[in-house]
Amino acid sequence: MRNWAYYYFLIGVGISAAVVIVDSIEVKQMSVEYQILEQFIEEIVENIAMLFFMNCLFLMFTHAIEIRFDWEGKD
Repeated sequence: MRNWAYYYFLIGVGISAAVVIVDSIEVKQMSVEYQILEQFIEEIVENIAMLFFMNCLFLMFTHAIEIRFDWEGKD
């Protein structure tokens, strides 16, 4: 479980870095429709990155609960 959390964290960091790079593109000379589309896509990708971070935290939290209450061996 901890390995998956680590992978999700790295994917979230990668997506966040890509969004920062895309956000630095100058769009003032572009049309308004392009600016709206670029902002919309950027927000969707940011939300995807947040989902990866939240999934990472959820996996680590449930792993900590398993260790604390020793639920791994119980059915």
